[in-house]
Amino acid sequence: MARVSGVPSEGPPQPPVSGAVLAACSGFQLWTNPHDEGVSRHIRDHGWWEADTTAWLLDACRSGAVAVDAGAHIGYFTVLLAPRVGHVYAFEPHPTIFLYLRANVALNGLTNVTVYPLALWDTPAILRIEAHEGGNVGGTQVRDNMTNEWHTPCAAVPLDSIVPPPMDILKVDCEGSDDKVLRGARYLIQQSSGIRVFAE
Repeated sequence: MARVSGVPSEGPPQPPVSGAVLAACSGFQLWTNPHDEGVSRHIRDHGWWEADTTAWLLDACRSGAVAVDAGAHIGYFTVLLAPRVGHVYAFEPHPTIFLYLRANVALNGLTNVTVYPLALWDTPAILRIEAHEGGNVGGTQVRDNMTNEWHTPCAAVPLDSIVPPPMDILKVDCEGSDDKVLRGARYLIQQSSGIRVFAE
């Protein structure tokens, strides 16, 4: 199973791709995608993303907690959570966006994060990442059958097959497939007393 554990970067921070733009957030930095008019643009302009979700996650944090960031994108919530919990498992299937996620974990010296270039689903599957039309890179979707000819295959697994219980925080933002993610995490949720779940 492909995974990358967090390793602090050595030397100057390395951008994930040519042209990536470094942005300052509250207490950390992120590499952002210059072509993304959604998440990356908002972070560069304001230094934060989704104030309500940010507040909810900060309230849910506690020392030693295990958190899952499903649909981690470039890692804003992953990096926000990591210093405040015990461990973060972050999942991002889009191959280019995953490079940003991995680079941002390294950029911030986070050793308690494991990132996976995988989609989460209710069964093991090979899915397709549908290209999003327009400038919102974060709006890409995974589907088991596609109407858009521009797509990239990706592996998908149930969360139950990766993360052992108990889990304390589950944030799901998977662009229309949140129900599949939750069905694939039923055992983990059942075995996690007091778990807090945020799904868009």
